[in-house]
Amino acid sequence: MRKIDTNGITSFMLSALKLCPARPALLVLFALAAAPLSIPMAQAKELPTPLFKGSIAEEFGYAVGTRIDGLDPATMFVSQALDRTYAPFTKVSLSVSSPSHTVTSVTGVTEMRSAKACLASLDVLRDQLESAFGLTLEHETFTTTHQYTGYYGSRDAVLRRISCEDQMLSVRVELGGYASGCDPGEAPALPAEGRAETEAALKKRFPEAQLWKGQDVRRASAVIAELAESAYSRALSDSPCLRARVVIYAVIDPAGKAQAVQVLATEGVDAALRQRITDSVQRTSFATTDDPAMRLLNVQLRLDPAR
Repeated sequence: MRKIDTNGITSFMLSALKLCPARPALLVLFALAAAPLSIPMAQAKELPTPLFKGSIAEEFGYAVGTRIDGLDPATMFVSQALDRTYAPFTKVSLSVSSPSHTVTSVTGVTEMRSAKACLASLDVLRDQLESAFGLTLEHETFTTTHQYTGYYGSRDAVLRRISCEDQMLSVRVELGGYASGCDPGEAPALPAEGRAETEAALKKRFPEAQLWKGQDVRRASAVIAELAESAYSRALSDSPCLRARVVIYAVIDPAGKAQAVQVLATEGVDAALRQRITDSVQRTSFATTDDPAMRLLNVQLRLDPAR
């Protein structure tokens, strides 16, 4: 803002008052109008032009698919302030996978003056994003406690998303295949010898047990699967990326009570989770039968946080 020469104005006014003392107010207005005044106005936040300078996987100095070293093993989110290079965006948040700490999403945010100003900036970003990466963006809008408007598009397993939530402007990059926040992968198969040994031990203990068949066994298997999933969901609070394969063996008597339960599982499933599954099955009442023979069934499950 340019400075006002108040000394010059004062000298001019005093000279004028000596010449025309009866009209001081008019002269004051004339003097202020003639002076080189500069009135500061509220400046709108300007978006970088263009914002999208790197690859489709990179934004705010980070790229999805790269790894961050030195983080605590339990860390899944990192947040920090942005420097002026990325103005008007003030904060960046990273989601990292477990256990490799691969960056799976990068989100930059800033608060605009109003929801209208945010939508105006969103239009600019939409054009830049389409031009920079050749994306065809889809539009989405909905209202919950806030008004959300956004655009998104993907290429090469990378999702780009820009949005306004009321006056909050957001730019986000996401890497596909990490919806659960865990590294992609599969639980190893159960050792065949372990299954054979367990089956042989149960048959020796209950020689009269017969393989359960028919509609009732399907219902019983569904109940056992639900019990195991419930126990597994509790274990995820301590091990959010635990993947496992389990086989649950149960010997059910004619009254519908479990006389024996064995849980085989891959490495990583601790004794506490196995015991929770065992206890849940033993507390459950299954279908009764007039047949005096014991019924044997096994339920095979793949437990995965992404399912």
